[in-house]
Amino acid sequence: MPLPYKLGSSGPEIEYWQSWFRRKYASYAPPKDGYYGNEDVTAVKEMQRRLNMTQTGIFDVATANRAGYVAPAPGLLPIMFTVEGHMSNMFAGPVADTATRLEFEGVCRHQPIGYNNGPIPFDNASGVRELARLIGLQYMDNLVPFPTGTPWALGGFSQGGIIISDFYFDYLAPGKPLAWRTPDLKGVLAYGNPCRQTDSIADWARPWITKLGTHGLDPARRFGLPGFPVKPDYWRDVYREGDIFAETGDDQASAMRAAVYQAVARGDIWSDPYSLAAQLAEIFHQPVETVMAIIQAIISGVNFLGDKPNPHYSPYDLTGGIDWMRGRLKSTVGQPAARAATCWEGVPEEQVQQLGNDWLPESEPVGLTGRSVTRTAKATKAAKATKASKATKVVKAPAKKRAPKPA
Repeated sequence: MPLPYKLGSSGPEIEYWQSWFRRKYASYAPPKDGYYGNEDVTAVKEMQRRLNMTQTGIFDVATANRAGYVAPAPGLLPIMFTVEGHMSNMFAGPVADTATRLEFEGVCRHQPIGYNNGPIPFDNASGVRELARLIGLQYMDNLVPFPTGTPWALGGFSQGGIIISDFYFDYLAPGKPLAWRTPDLKGVLAYGNPCRQTDSIADWARPWITKLGTHGLDPARRFGLPGFPVKPDYWRDVYREGDIFAETGDDQASAMRAAVYQAVARGDIWSDPYSLAAQLAEIFHQPVETVMAIIQAIISGVNFLGDKPNPHYSPYDLTGGIDWMRGRLKSTVGQPAARAATCWEGVPEEQVQQLGNDWLPESEPVGLTGRSVTRTAKATKAAKATKASKATKVVKAPAKKRAPKPA
């Protein structure tokens, strides 16, 4: 939105401006809530008083110039970054589908993360590096603006859950290289996360779970472990009972599954006390029944990773996650800017939910480039294909809404 900002203004640009205010004039900055309310008016009057200007409480061009504020490029929207799982299409899966839906609604822009998702052991570092590269930029590769202060969100599924957790540990936690982005992180949505903190479960997914005291499969790098941070308040974990990646205990069979995980997901076979070698060394000191349970755990772990028979891979009901993330992001969206992907116009709602594998041509390796791609060309291709099909229900562009009235 163009200057001036005044009582009743709202949206991502106001939150961006409030972030700037807090960085530059922290002692009397208004709260960062995406709405220009009475506290903002008071703060701007104080700014104008200190700058020897007329105290109107309206942040106009003259005030911006005196204070050194540079407005962001037009059309600023939150960005949701998503990381899907092992051997996945970066455009399809629980978190990608969530972001696709919200982008379609004009709530955010979707930026999927491409990484080397094919090998075993997993190449988690390639996804962490790509997240760090993009989130450290002021503009995405497709020139979508992402200036400091822009609201953003993060989502990960399966191996993507490992990647976003590692990214938080190594880049976003206090004192880490990208911690300056953390104040603008609106929410994190993790499905089937091996780094899940004990008993962390989103409210809407709690009815799916009966077991208490479980945690993710990662034995060494997990929220709440010694040396690692507690899960932040804006992080939500979703999983289903029986998900071997996200739901495990602390018995011997679970320890063996964790050892298989360490070998496959972390490339760690030898180091004590979590390695496969260390766990196998214990077999000969256990009763026959325990040995059989451990062997079964290994088999189930290998089958799980290879044949995907586990609830971890079954389709999720995404309604709760979409609603939660919409609420987190929509507080920053007042008057919708130009929609993030205008090529969605005329696409049937069913295909918005199902685009998935249609995004990439069959000849293009999925997720093996180690580089994220933009959506525009792929979405345009999908939209054209849709027009040729027999669509029955077409989604219209959401009507622009007026800014909320001042309280």
